[in-house]
Amino acid sequence: MFRYRGKESQQKRWLIGGSLILCATLALLCLRAGDTLARWSFDLPFLLRGDLGDTNVVVVIEDRAALDALGETSFPPRRTVHAQLVDRLREEGAALVVFDISFRSPQPDADGAFADAIRRHGRVILGGVTEATTHQMGKSAGASVVEVRPPVDALREAAAGWGMLLVAGEDGAFGVRRLIAQWKDTPTVPWLAAQHHKVLSEGDDPRADRWINFYGPSPALDRITLGEVLGLGGRQMPPGCLRGKVVFVGFDSSVTPASGRRDLFATPYTRVGKSLTPGVEICANAYANLANRDWLRRIGTPLQCLLALAFGAVALAALLLAPRRGMWVAAVILFIAVASASVVAQWKYHTWWNWLAVAGVQLPLTALLVLLFPRLPAVAFISYRRDGGAAFVKALHEAMLRRHKDTLYDAGLGSGEFPPQIFKMIERTPNVLLVLSPGALDERIGRPEDWLRKEIAHSLAKGKNVVPILMPGFDFRSATAMPDDMKKLPDLQSVTHHADTWDATLDKIESYIRR
Repeated sequence: MFRYRGKESQQKRWLIGGSLILCATLALLCLRAGDTLARWSFDLPFLLRGDLGDTNVVVVIEDRAALDALGETSFPPRRTVHAQLVDRLREEGAALVVFDISFRSPQPDADGAFADAIRRHGRVILGGVTEATTHQMGKSAGASVVEVRPPVDALREAAAGWGMLLVAGEDGAFGVRRLIAQWKDTPTVPWLAAQHHKVLSEGDDPRADRWINFYGPSPALDRITLGEVLGLGGRQMPPGCLRGKVVFVGFDSSVTPASGRRDLFATPYTRVGKSLTPGVEICANAYANLANRDWLRRIGTPLQCLLALAFGAVALAALLLAPRRGMWVAAVILFIAVASASVVAQWKYHTWWNWLAVAGVQLPLTALLVLLFPRLPAVAFISYRRDGGAAFVKALHEAMLRRHKDTLYDAGLGSGEFPPQIFKMIERTPNVLLVLSPGALDERIGRPEDWLRKEIAHSLAKGKNVVPILMPGFDFRSATAMPDDMKKLPDLQSVTHHADTWDATLDKIESYIRR
């Protein structure tokens, strides 16, 4: 701990230190500096939760084995394969078919068959993508322009609609957390699917801030392969497994060539060694969130700042009031309380916030502040005579501070009347250390106006634990003028001090003072 300079000095230190800690916490809540903590705050509740129940979504994966069995060795496969799949899904009663596959380039020999299959089903949604192009400006490269590449005209006209195939990469590890509902004025595939399946209300704003509520590590949703749907190689899917379902169709990662657009993304479960998740499952999970209305909402920054302010005040007060040895126990309890409340809020109320900025940064810094500038409650008032006792009292006060115990004596008086301040000091503490130097109880003690007498009488009247400290040369037998109300002083447990037994004196005093 830093040198203790009294209660007022400590309060100033707490105010300055607490303000600096709060500013650092607010910076983590408001600025990009706290993004890493925010991602962990989002991810950890998923790692502590089991997988959620069934959804009305099935993911169909166009796998390498099925495409090989169909003679499709190149990428992308012919659209007659997709046409065959759509017809089969129609026969199985799929309510809605959503393709997480881009059809931006025409295949004249197969587009007609695929478009016919789409019309036969009647409820097929396709996806478009964005593509960045750079326009040459003279000898230097021009500006990069992002253009939308919708499905080819023949397919777009046959489909029930088309949306953007977008996921939000939030970090360098391709982590996905946000639920994207629209890109500029074009809805995304999950949002469009939710509109077609009539699971959205009129008040749902696509611009609202939404976050994906992951149902579990991949494959979290029901998944079957193209080979199972088409019955290739003897593989069969369970009867009726597609009836009334919303089916999302996408490629297995083994199908997409290395030069293609990345279609594998990190989720919270990737942190604990789970596999990356295909883009089609991300889209399907996002749709299921919209259908179940269980997407996550992030608490707004102003409210997060208010929570940090309130928690900081509570944490500082709790750690200051906790016993010194129990301070870290109190800090752990506070951490568990914040973490538990945040996890439950995300699980049950679908609300999350950057709670690790508060519990993981603000709380330890507050504990460090209290450790460096602790609250030392006054354990005793020191009563003495200035002549013969002043130097000893100052040394005793400093020694008790080093033992993390504060004492009060008249050197700490402020402006104002003397008597009320002395009596208030006595009443604040459970103990009174009566330093008896040679001559302390001489004839002066018999005078009513003597301040040592007033202090002792007030202490005894208030029931304080009075501990006499006998300095070298003092003897109770020399106190001939002691008043009647003070004659029990010799009978109190006392501490005899010798110059060469300083530590023993302090140990004895500590053993006599009342907690």
